[in-house]
This record gives sequence, C-alpha cells and structure tokens, in this order.
Amino acid sequence: LAAFNDDNLIGISTTITVHVSEQFTNYVDVSNATPSFPFRSWETAAVSLQEAIDAVDQAGAMVLVKDGVYSTGEKVVYGPTPNRVAIDKPIVVRSLNGPEKTKILAPGSGRCVYAGNATTLSGFTLAQGSVPYFAGDEAEIQGGGIWCEEAARVTNCIIIGNFARMGGGVYGGTLDNCAIASNGALYGGGAYRCIMSQCRLIGNTADEAGG
Repeated sequence: LAAFNDDNLIGISTTITVHVSEQFTNYVDVSNATPSFPFRSWETAAVSLQEAIDAVDQAGAMVLVKDGVYSTGEKVVYGPTPNRVAIDKPIVVRSLNGPEKTKILAPGSGRCVYAGNATTLSGFTLAQGSVPYFAGDEAEIQGGGIWCEEAARVTNCIIIGNFARMGGGVYGGTLDNCAIASNGALYGGGAYRCIMSQCRLIGNTADEAGG
C-alpha cells in the first residue's frame, strides 16, 4: 500500500500479510444413518440443520445441505416464537441442488428461518411457516417464512404459503432471484421492508395493505 499527498511524489508505503484459510464446512443429510459431531463430511453429516449450524465455530463457514425435507428442530431468538432454523452466526447455509429439492417446513410450529446479520441462505423452499398475529415482541409477528436482520441475504429461494401479521413471506434483509408466492399477512402479504433484486412476487395477499 503506497500513499501520497497531492504535492508529494515520494510518498510512504507499508506492507501487511493477509492469511487465507480454507473454508470450514459442515454437512447436513436428513437421511444419514450415522451422524457424528462435528458433521464435517457426508458420511458423518447431521440430520438436522440446526445441529449443523450450532456446531460451527468459525465465521464465514458453510453449512452444505443435501436434498430432502427438513421439518424438525427449532430455536427461539425473539420471544417464545420458535424458528425451524436459526442462522444466528455469520455463515452461509446453502443447498446442494436448489429449492425444488431442498425444503424447510414449519407446519403449525412457528417460522421457517431466522437469518442474522452477515448470513446467507441460498437454494431452499421455505413453506408452511406462521407466527402469531399478536405478541409482546414485535419481531414475533413478522416474517412467517423468514425473518431477516438488516444485513442478511437470501438467494435463489422459493418462499411460499407462509403467514404473519407483517410480511407473510419475508421480513427484512436483501433478496436476490427469489420467488415469493401465495403468502398472506395483515400488512405486506409477500414481503415487508425488504430489498429485492430479480425477484418474482406471485399471488400474495394482505388483509389491510401491501398485498
């Protein structure tokens, strides 16, 4: 790095060393018969997404998920409302083969996903999530499919058939190349307070405003 004032052609310089480490990866396979902590191969993959996420101890790591329906496990972040999956550390959670083959379902048991700051969720279908219309903490009534902190990113996902008071499908975050369909809410049937790029919103409904 060299720096110069406008009137100084000599300048000063300094050098630093940047260390690049191999990305840490945990694996998830709902059909695996031999899961073994810390889930660092397909042979020892976790059967629960939440178990694999909780086992990560390195920022920037990846949780790689095999085809299947993931409908067990839960974790609370705000109030008593459970999340099927809570990505509560700065990591990437990615499916192996995309949203048509990898689904996170929360039938009658809370939200599908909570996504914290500096997280990425990529390649999942999120469906059948629902949160209360009335609750003590405002975050409990938002984002039936996924609730995102401001710096969370969601890519290549299908968010369908979820319900909340605000943001039936998704609340917050940045969405890229996602389909948001057939979600419902009082305000913002498909999405509420989101940034979107190349997304499709189809057949979402709201009782009062922002279908």
